Amino acid sequence: MPKIPARKGANSLRPSPALPRRPAGHLDRAGAARLSKPPTPPKPLTIGKVARLAGVGIETIRFYEREGLVADPPRKLSGYRQYGTETVSRLRFIHRARELGFSLGEIKELLFLRVDPSQTCGHIVKKAEEKILEIDEKVQTLLRMKEALEALAHACPGQGPVTECPVIEVTDDFYRSVYDPAARTTQKPRNSRRK
Repeated sequence: MPKIPARKGANSLRPSPALPRRPAGHLDRAGAARLSKPPTPPKPLTIGKVARLAGVGIETIRFYEREGLVADPPRKLSGYRQYGTETVSRLRFIHRARELGFSLGEIKELLFLRVDPSQTCGHIVKKAEEKILEIDEKVQTLLRMKEALEALAHACPGQGPVTECPVIEVTDDFYRSVYDPAARTTQKPRNSRRK
Protein backbone atom coordinates (compact mmCIF):
# COMPACT_ATOMS: atom_id res chain seq x y z
CA MET A 1 0.00 0.00 0.00
CA PRO A 2 1.55 3.34 -0.97
CA LYS A 3 2.29 5.80 1.78
CA ILE A 4 0.63 9.14 1.65
CA PRO A 5 3.13 11.89 2.30
CA ALA A 6 2.48 13.78 5.50
CA ARG A 7 1.80 17.48 5.28
CA LYS A 8 4.06 19.88 6.98
CA GLY A 9 3.17 20.21 10.60
CA ALA A 10 0.61 17.41 10.52
CA ASN A 11 2.48 15.43 13.17
CA SER A 12 2.41 18.26 15.65
CA LEU A 13 -1.14 18.29 16.94
CA ARG A 14 -1.44 21.33 19.10
CA PRO A 15 -4.60 22.25 20.91
CA SER A 16 -6.23 25.39 19.62
CA PRO A 17 -5.93 28.37 21.91
CA ALA A 18 -8.85 28.72 24.31
CA LEU A 19 -11.39 31.37 23.47
CA PRO A 20 -11.74 34.11 26.03
CA ARG A 21 -14.63 33.52 28.44
CA ARG A 22 -17.45 36.00 28.44
CA PRO A 23 -19.51 36.82 31.46
CA ALA A 24 -22.92 35.19 31.79
CA GLY A 25 -25.61 37.18 30.01
CA HIS A 26 -23.10 38.80 27.64
CA LEU A 27 -24.34 39.19 24.08
CA ASP A 28 -22.17 39.57 21.04
CA ARG A 29 -23.18 41.94 18.25
CA ALA A 30 -25.29 39.33 16.43
CA GLY A 31 -27.13 38.39 19.64
CA ALA A 32 -27.82 42.02 20.48
CA ALA A 33 -29.11 42.61 16.94
CA ARG A 34 -31.45 39.64 17.22
CA LEU A 35 -32.88 40.99 20.47
CA SER A 36 -33.39 44.50 19.12
CA LYS A 37 -35.50 43.31 16.18
CA PRO A 38 -39.19 42.70 16.84
CA PRO A 39 -40.13 39.05 16.46
CA THR A 40 -41.47 38.23 13.05
CA PRO A 41 -45.00 36.85 13.03
CA PRO A 42 -45.23 33.15 12.26
CA LYS A 43 -45.68 32.27 8.64
CA PRO A 44 -49.29 31.35 7.73
CA LEU A 45 -49.91 27.63 7.40
CA THR A 46 -51.66 25.84 4.55
CA ILE A 47 -54.58 23.55 5.26
CA GLY A 48 -52.40 20.54 4.49
CA LYS A 49 -49.73 21.62 6.96
CA VAL A 50 -52.37 22.30 9.64
CA ALA A 51 -53.88 18.86 9.02
CA ARG A 52 -50.50 17.16 9.42
CA LEU A 53 -49.61 19.09 12.59
CA ALA A 54 -53.01 18.48 14.20
CA GLY A 55 -53.28 14.85 13.10
CA VAL A 56 -56.61 15.26 11.31
CA GLY A 57 -57.76 15.17 7.71
CA ILE A 58 -58.28 18.19 5.46
CA GLU A 59 -61.98 17.40 5.09
CA THR A 60 -62.26 17.25 8.89
CA ILE A 61 -60.91 20.80 9.11
CA ARG A 62 -63.39 22.00 6.49
CA PHE A 63 -66.22 20.22 8.35
CA TYR A 64 -65.23 21.87 11.64
CA GLU A 65 -65.22 25.24 9.84
CA ARG A 66 -68.78 24.62 8.60
CA GLU A 67 -69.84 23.58 12.13
CA GLY A 68 -68.35 26.74 13.65
CA LEU A 69 -65.72 24.92 15.72
CA VAL A 70 -62.86 26.48 13.74
CA ALA A 71 -62.95 30.03 12.42
CA ASP A 72 -62.85 30.59 8.68
CA PRO A 73 -59.27 31.66 7.98
CA PRO A 74 -58.30 34.62 5.83
CA ARG A 75 -57.45 33.77 2.25
CA LYS A 76 -54.75 34.85 -0.14
CA LEU A 77 -55.77 36.52 -3.37
CA SER A 78 -55.30 33.11 -4.97
CA GLY A 79 -58.00 31.72 -2.66
CA TYR A 80 -55.70 29.57 -0.50
CA ARG A 81 -56.57 29.49 3.18
CA GLN A 82 -53.98 30.95 5.58
CA TYR A 83 -54.13 29.41 9.06
CA GLY A 84 -52.36 30.45 12.22
CA THR A 85 -50.77 28.14 14.78
CA GLU A 86 -53.75 28.70 17.12
CA THR A 87 -55.85 26.64 14.67
CA VAL A 88 -53.56 23.66 15.23
CA SER A 89 -54.04 24.00 19.01
CA ARG A 90 -57.81 24.22 18.63
CA LEU A 91 -57.93 21.17 16.34
CA ARG A 92 -55.86 19.17 18.81
CA PHE A 93 -58.25 20.20 21.61
CA ILE A 94 -61.26 19.12 19.52
CA HIS A 95 -59.58 15.80 18.67
CA ARG A 96 -58.81 15.06 22.35
CA ALA A 97 -62.33 16.03 23.42
CA ARG A 98 -63.81 13.70 20.77
CA GLU A 99 -61.62 10.87 22.08
CA LEU A 100 -63.03 11.54 25.58
CA GLY A 101 -66.54 11.08 24.22
CA PHE A 102 -67.70 14.68 23.91
CA SER A 103 -70.11 15.41 21.06
CA LEU A 104 -69.48 18.29 18.67
CA GLY A 105 -72.19 20.31 20.42
CA GLU A 106 -70.54 19.74 23.80
CA ILE A 107 -67.15 20.66 22.36
CA LYS A 108 -68.61 23.88 20.98
CA GLU A 109 -69.91 24.66 24.48
CA LEU A 110 -66.49 23.95 26.00
CA LEU A 111 -64.83 26.23 23.45
CA PHE A 112 -67.26 29.04 24.29
CA LEU A 113 -66.68 28.48 28.01
CA ARG A 114 -62.97 28.70 27.34
CA VAL A 115 -63.21 32.27 26.00
CA ASP A 116 -66.06 33.55 28.19
CA PRO A 117 -64.50 35.63 30.99
CA SER A 118 -67.55 35.16 33.24
CA GLN A 119 -67.04 31.38 33.39
CA THR A 120 -65.02 29.55 36.04
CA CYS A 121 -63.33 26.18 36.32
CA GLY A 122 -66.45 25.06 38.19
CA HIS A 123 -68.43 25.24 34.94
CA ILE A 124 -65.87 23.04 33.20
CA VAL A 125 -65.83 20.55 36.08
CA LYS A 126 -69.63 20.36 35.95
CA LYS A 127 -69.48 19.51 32.22
CA ALA A 128 -66.82 16.86 32.92
CA GLU A 129 -68.92 15.32 35.70
CA GLU A 130 -71.97 15.20 33.42
CA LYS A 131 -69.84 13.39 30.83
CA ILE A 132 -68.60 10.94 33.48
CA LEU A 133 -72.21 10.05 34.38
CA GLU A 134 -73.04 9.57 30.70
CA ILE A 135 -70.01 7.30 30.25
CA ASP A 136 -71.01 5.28 33.33
CA GLU A 137 -74.45 4.72 31.82
CA LYS A 138 -72.86 3.60 28.53
CA VAL A 139 -70.55 1.21 30.41
CA GLN A 140 -73.53 -0.34 32.20
CA THR A 141 -75.36 -0.75 28.88
CA LEU A 142 -72.29 -2.40 27.33
CA LEU A 143 -71.98 -4.78 30.29
CA ARG A 144 -75.65 -5.75 29.94
CA MET A 145 -75.12 -6.30 26.20
CA LYS A 146 -72.13 -8.53 26.95
CA GLU A 147 -74.10 -10.54 29.49
CA ALA A 148 -77.05 -10.99 27.13
CA LEU A 149 -74.79 -12.03 24.22
CA GLU A 150 -72.94 -14.49 26.44
CA ALA A 151 -76.30 -16.04 27.40
CA LEU A 152 -77.31 -16.29 23.73
CA ALA A 153 -73.96 -17.80 22.74
CA HIS A 154 -74.21 -20.29 25.61
CA ALA A 155 -77.72 -21.28 24.47
CA CYS A 156 -76.52 -22.07 20.93
CA PRO A 157 -75.84 -25.79 20.40
CA GLY A 158 -73.27 -25.03 17.72
CA GLN A 159 -74.97 -27.49 15.35
CA GLY A 160 -78.14 -27.63 13.34
CA PRO A 161 -79.88 -25.16 11.07
CA VAL A 162 -79.20 -21.47 11.42
CA THR A 163 -82.92 -20.79 11.82
CA GLU A 164 -82.75 -22.45 15.24
CA CYS A 165 -79.73 -20.49 16.46
CA PRO A 166 -80.66 -18.24 19.40
CA VAL A 167 -78.04 -15.69 18.38
CA ILE A 168 -79.88 -15.16 15.08
CA GLU A 169 -83.31 -15.31 16.70
CA VAL A 170 -82.73 -12.28 18.87
CA THR A 171 -86.05 -11.30 20.38
CA ASP A 172 -87.50 -8.26 22.05
CA ASP A 173 -86.47 -9.85 25.35
CA PHE A 174 -82.84 -9.35 24.35
CA TYR A 175 -83.33 -5.64 23.68
CA ARG A 176 -85.31 -5.20 26.89
CA SER A 177 -82.58 -6.94 28.87
CA VAL A 178 -79.98 -4.61 27.44
CA TYR A 179 -81.74 -1.26 27.36
CA ASP A 180 -84.33 -1.65 30.15
CA PRO A 181 -82.72 -3.38 33.12
CA ALA A 182 -85.97 -3.19 35.15
CA ALA A 183 -87.75 -5.41 32.59
CA ARG A 184 -84.96 -8.01 32.38
CA THR A 185 -85.88 -11.60 31.77
CA THR A 186 -83.39 -14.38 32.07
CA GLN A 187 -83.12 -16.58 29.04
CA LYS A 188 -82.73 -20.22 29.82
CA PRO A 189 -80.40 -22.14 27.55
CA ARG A 190 -82.21 -24.52 25.24
CA ASN A 191 -79.28 -26.90 24.83
CA SER A 192 -75.93 -27.39 26.42
CA ARG A 193 -73.02 -25.54 24.88
CA ARG A 194 -71.10 -27.39 22.24
CA LYS A 195 -68.06 -29.28 23.40
